[in-house]
Amino acid sequence: MNLATPPPWDLFISYRRTDAEIVKALAGALQHIKVSVCLDCNEIDDADSIQARIDQGLANCRALLAWYSVDYSHSRPCQWELTAALIAARAETAPVRRLLVVNPETDTGHLVLPQVRDIKHLRAPNEISDRSGLGALAGRIAELLRPIQGTFGALRALSRPPWYGYAALGSNRFIGRVQDLWDIHTALSAGDFAIVCGQPAPISHGQLTQLRGSGGIGKSLLAEEYALRFGTFWPGGVFWLRAYGNSDRPKESAEALARRRDGEYHNQLANFALAQGVNVGDIRKLNSPQIRATLANRLQPLGPYLWIVDDLPDCDRTELGRWLAPSNNGQTLLTTRSRRHDALGKSIDLSLLPPTDALALLTRDRTPQDAIETAAVKGILSCLVGHALALDVARAACQRQGYAGFLTRLQQPNQDALALAAQLAGELPNGHNPSIAVTFLGSLQTLSLEGLDFLRLCAQLAAAPVDRRLVARCLKTAGNLEEQTAVDRAYLGMHHAIQASLAEEVQGRQAATVHALIAQTLRLNDNDTDRQRVLREAALSVLDADLEPVAAIRHHDVLQDNLAHARVLAEQPVTVAEYVLIGRLGRYESERGNYPDAEEFYRQQHEGYARLLGEEDPDTLTSMSNLAETLRDQGHLADARALHGQVLAVQRRGLGEEDPDTLTSMSNLAETLRDQGHLACARALHEQVLATRRRLLGEEDPDTLTSMHNLAGTLRAQGDLANARALHEQVLATRRRLLGEEDPDTLTSMGNLAGTLWAQDELAAARALQKQVLATRRRLLGEEHPETLTSMHNLAVTLCALDKLAAAQALQKKALAISRRLLGEEHPATLTTIDSLAVTLRAKGDLHTARALHEQVLAAQRRLLGEEHPDTSLTAWNLYLTLDEIPDDPAAQAAQAILDELLRWLLLRDPATLSATQRAIQEEVQNRLSR
Repeated sequence: MNLATPPPWDLFISYRRTDAEIVKALAGALQHIKVSVCLDCNEIDDADSIQARIDQGLANCRALLAWYSVDYSHSRPCQWELTAALIAARAETAPVRRLLVVNPETDTGHLVLPQVRDIKHLRAPNEISDRSGLGALAGRIAELLRPIQGTFGALRALSRPPWYGYAALGSNRFIGRVQDLWDIHTALSAGDFAIVCGQPAPISHGQLTQLRGSGGIGKSLLAEEYALRFGTFWPGGVFWLRAYGNSDRPKESAEALARRRDGEYHNQLANFALAQGVNVGDIRKLNSPQIRATLANRLQPLGPYLWIVDDLPDCDRTELGRWLAPSNNGQTLLTTRSRRHDALGKSIDLSLLPPTDALALLTRDRTPQDAIETAAVKGILSCLVGHALALDVARAACQRQGYAGFLTRLQQPNQDALALAAQLAGELPNGHNPSIAVTFLGSLQTLSLEGLDFLRLCAQLAAAPVDRRLVARCLKTAGNLEEQTAVDRAYLGMHHAIQASLAEEVQGRQAATVHALIAQTLRLNDNDTDRQRVLREAALSVLDADLEPVAAIRHHDVLQDNLAHARVLAEQPVTVAEYVLIGRLGRYESERGNYPDAEEFYRQQHEGYARLLGEEDPDTLTSMSNLAETLRDQGHLADARALHGQVLAVQRRGLGEEDPDTLTSMSNLAETLRDQGHLACARALHEQVLATRRRLLGEEDPDTLTSMHNLAGTLRAQGDLANARALHEQVLATRRRLLGEEDPDTLTSMGNLAGTLWAQDELAAARALQKQVLATRRRLLGEEHPETLTSMHNLAVTLCALDKLAAAQALQKKALAISRRLLGEEHPATLTTIDSLAVTLRAKGDLHTARALHEQVLAAQRRLLGEEHPDTSLTAWNLYLTLDEIPDDPAAQAAQAILDELLRWLLLRDPATLSATQRAIQEEVQNRLSR
């Protein structure tokens, strides 16, 4: 901002830059009489800059003056500033007039908005040279400001509220619709917020506002602009749901769209719930209605919030009810093409742009220069009848062709345009389809090759921002281009599409979005199917590479757009490349701890590979191993063992006993056997793998060291602590020497050795190693990395064993809060941390809290892992010990039930088939029963 004095200021002046000269003269006159002025001389249009000007400028001013020239209502920043001031001023109970309007025109015909007509109007001097007139105006303003106390920001927070879901930024080219915006606000803010959703009761008036209109007329953009300009009225936040009423994908059946809609509805609710602090583990256990009810409870304490449902399909009352705001402090704004629910709430039929707004949009970049151009503009407006998207595309086309040239083409539609008009008939205003089709098609036909390639790519991806770097990599792959050439073509393609108004730039990012009508027009009329195929194949390859970081959960946030694109490309997989992408999606869900969805992706990939590549192809076997590991993560150990065994049998037969892939499968099977408690079999396999790798690869090969680590884990589980320790020490010494003290593998070895030292009751040595590992991981990975959480848990267990209970509890609580938020309530790591916290609480004497936590973990483990899993046995034993210390009969009866139902079976098993933990419990149970 170009400001002469620091805040706070007396007056914020909102004005069009075309009026800058006389406004600056007025500001000088005001400052001369000691009225401080906030006057921004910078030209801005984007949402972030406008909001920043309100936060930094208007919020620190006592009053606003609008220099309301005839074009003021067509200025996005001006109307945004005026709206914020109106909303803030309405928070006052005293009749203080904080808003002033100076009308520099000779009449008041342009002051049509009721909210503006109610503001104090002042006359402007006729000429800038009229110094006495400016002085008199300044004096009158100063007089009106005198009784006003405090700033707009003191009345109401003017900052943007929290925004959830689709991150809308509106459009820099948004013009007019001022009355429509205030109509929406009036409908939403009228009366109280009596929306009761999720109930079978009829929907009553005032519970929703419908914004209706045909495709491309600007419904979604108007909803975005309303939420941005009026956001300060909704301190509880803005929630944006996409309802997918109309498919943006070619050849998608109605049934497929309905399935996608249901899935996206569930995912959007789940993401809202996550943002409100609901644990991911809890969400995974809930269906959509249950998530909605949970979300309602979280939203109820918030202030008023805005719930936007974009592109609602034609649906019945029951379907409509589930889309409405879940709690009664929210208001729902729908965009839809349907008229089925005319009688419900308030309906706003979004008509074509009014003539003045249509003219302003079409001539935004260039005013007609003569009578011929003026007549051409009138003809264009007649043909396009205020269709917002068509006018925006026409505006860009007229820059190249001139108004007269564009009108000539518009009035002579060819066969392609007529065919397109017929195909888009249900989405465009009746009677004007050919003109709008000519506009879209003409701009595509005159677009550069780079622009066409950009749109071809976007038309095959999700309706999410497409990053320019993604486009460049796709072009490089598709054409075997030099990197800089691909970067240049991507820039030109996106730039040309944006300049032609065929794409919308995403502010603050090197990315753009494409309207569904434009994408559909391209798909219907682009005959270069070979180029489409090449670009699609390139996108599959590039996204596969780009999504490789899904293996690390800390990268997930930055991958969301590409994940959306991957889901679209892999939605109906046919090729191997599409199934490769499905595997990436499976890994993403697995890292999130969303094992059921990961299982579904991996199962789909395996079935596809088996069909395309054959049952025994290496990639098919890898996909089977991934599926088995996901089953193992869910505790479906028998199924996991069967799959791992099947993979190993094929590899032994086809590759031989000593092939690297065969050895990896042996290790996977051995780990599953260990999880099942089949320790002797697991040990035999681990020993075989280690002996082979030592002979073939050497003692210090990374795979050999991994085999030592795996065998040591099994030895420790068997209770062979001396040999387990020797292996751990050997691996750690080698990794320290080869990799360094802070390498992730070295840190893992330290942690493993510490675990064995703990089992040998060398707690001080274990603690020293664990503190070193935790400090290093915190510094290198951060507090919330899963490996850091594991280190927190391990150190806390040792602190508890050392009777440092307060320190153990503090560390466990910290780790548990992070684990619940990142991994979910029923992730194995979370359950382990909860059980360990319960042990600490028992040691502190808080027996009832400890009991509740043990019971929570045990219920989840019985369901997820089964009653004979070693983790289930350990939790059952911990619960038994806690119950045994509670001095009452009900607790004693509960302890006996745990002993009978979940621990007595250990006495019937051969100790060689049990884990070390289970054997220790077996011995303790035997001792107790023999007393």
